Amino acid sequence: MQGDDLSTVGAVTGSTAVTETPRDQTLGRDEFLKLLIAQLQNQDPLSPEDPSKFVSELAQFSNLEQLISIREGVDNLAAAGTGRGVLDAAPLIGREVLAAGDRIEIDPDGHGQLAYDLPRAASRGELRVLDVNDRLVSTQTFGPAELSSGRHRLELAFEPESVSPGVYRYVLDVSAGDEELTPISYIAGTATGARAASLGGEVNLLIGAIEAPLSDTFEVGVAR
Repeated sequence: MQGDDLSTVGAVTGSTAVTETPRDQTLGRDEFLKLLIAQLQNQDPLSPEDPSKFVSELAQFSNLEQLISIREGVDNLAAAGTGRGVLDAAPLIGREVLAAGDRIEIDPDGHGQLAYDLPRAASRGELRVLDVNDRLVSTQTFGPAELSSGRHRLELAFEPESVSPGVYRYVLDVSAGDEELTPISYIAGTATGARAASLGGEVNLLIGAIEAPLSDTFEVGVAR
């Protein structure tokens, strides 16, 4: 507890004065009681302090201690929760995972992977890769194998000269005849770590250079 929480106990009459606690000095219960006793010992016998004033100061100090104790307890619970979340993510490290999202990481060799679900078979499908400014970077057309209903996990190869390494957003344009289908997109890759953005905050799983909430990770494959 810092001195500026309770910078002084109060002025003391008489020949001896109690000096103000420095602002950078810690003031605990024992120090506070010593100052209070010093006030009582050095007050003017002919004009004693009002006893209710001391009772009020002691009550204020006690309330302040309780608030600080509650805050420390909350911080400890938050830290424990974050720690448990990171520990929950630990078994996923090094394993192939899927998480909700529409991002893809492309490595220096032009390789990347993604996954998606199709509600039913499609007749046409195209993948569009966009940069952070939503500029079109690359397109790929799906073949019959990528258009069947169900889940698809694709290993893709791009021309390294045309697509720089990094994280991109992808869009799937899929249709069955004249009907546009709505596929479900996933982030796919190997889990490489986990971290929390803040104390007590949500834990994110690192999938290469992509961060995804641990709560959005729902499929785990074999370790690579």
